[in-house]
Order: sequence, then C-alpha cells, then structure tokens
Amino acid sequence: MRFAIDVPNFGDFADPAIVADLARRAEDAGWDGLFVWDHITHRKELRRHIGGRAGQRPQPDAVTVREISAFLRECRAETGLEAKPFDLVMSGMSPADPAAAADLAGSLEEAGATWWAECKWDDLESADPMLRRADHGPPRR
Repeated sequence: MRFAIDVPNFGDFADPAIVADLARRAEDAGWDGLFVWDHITHRKELRRHIGGRAGQRPQPDAVTVREISAFLRECRAETGLEAKPFDLVMSGMSPADPAAAADLAGSLEEAGATWWAECKWDDLESADPMLRRADHGPPRR
C-alpha cells in the first residue's frame, strides 16, 4: 500500500508556502505522495457545505473496501480490463495511535485498497493538523 497526504486548495492550503512546507515534511517523513485537490471552490458558503458534509464521512472499513474492490473488478472484467492494474484510494484520518493506524491501513490493504490518503475531513481549512500528521509518517505495518 502507498500513503499520501490529501489536502484541499483553499483555506490555509491556498498559500503555496504552506503546501510546499507540507510537501517537504511529508517527503521527509516517508509519505509516498501529496494529493492537492484539482478543483476550485471560490464561494465560502460552498466550502462550508463541503466541510460540513464531509465531516460526516464514515471511516472506511475492510468490509466496504472489499465490496468496492469486488464491484470494480467485476466492472473491469465486463469491459475486458481485468488484466490491467488499477488503484483503489481510500481516505480519512487514521487513528492517532500508530499501531491502530497501521492496523486500519493493513486491513484496508488486505481488502483491496492500494492507497491510503490521509485527509482531515472535519477541518479542511486548517493546515496545522495535517502538518502534525505528516510529521508522524505514514501508518505502515
């Protein structure tokens, strides 16, 4: 499994210096990537709506990932793509406890996920939580 930090392009993350600092810290700590959202949200009320809805996102679990992976494999088989690899990216905020975080990532990998994208869905505007999380490194087993 590969691991990334996943951030929006608004709030603190609209500042290129903050994103550059986060990228450097993530690379130093052993993360495989930094994902920056590729769309623009100009309207603050829309950003609040996204954050509010996203803050209610359930944490991915192995059962759900297994179902998604099986569904994607079936769809790919129907279109002749079963032999071609694909990535299944799951996102959320891993537990603060390193062992629990590694267990979560490991169970998702065993279920078919190929990437874990760390994203603090309940606080999309603030860089501090993601900077601290990046410093701790990815939740590898």
